[in-house]
Amino acid sequence: MRTTWVMLLTLSAISAMAGCSSRTIDFSCELPGRAVVYVGQTEYVLPATITIDRDRRDLRFVFPTSSKGTVRARGEIILYPDYAPTDLDNYGRLRAVFTRKLIDTVEQGGAAVFDGYSVSKQHVFRLMFGKE
Repeated sequence: MRTTWVMLLTLSAISAMAGCSSRTIDFSCELPGRAVVYVGQTEYVLPATITIDRDRRDLRFVFPTSSKGTVRARGEIILYPDYAPTDLDNYGRLRAVFTRKLIDTVEQGGAAVFDGYSVSKQHVFRLMFGKE
């Protein structure tokens, strides 16, 4: 009987962890031109819907700039494990919009931070990146 409870608790814990092992995020860019996000070796031309696994944290970017050039950036995404989707969250989507201000900051050598929140105002992810 005790073994059965231990197995059930273990399976419940694994199921709970599996529920937060990835997030699907809509990525887009305000500036006209071809913006690209690389997750591993996979290239996504923006706008794109990308599923980010908790194990895959490194991202690379190519953004169009205000000066009609491009800037290459590298960064990471942190998925917060304590995010628990509510019924309200089922009506919304997670979004990451690369604004002119964020891209200009990176082009000038600064670091950019983007915090992603759910519809219910829960902190879901943090994206940090800077110029390569």
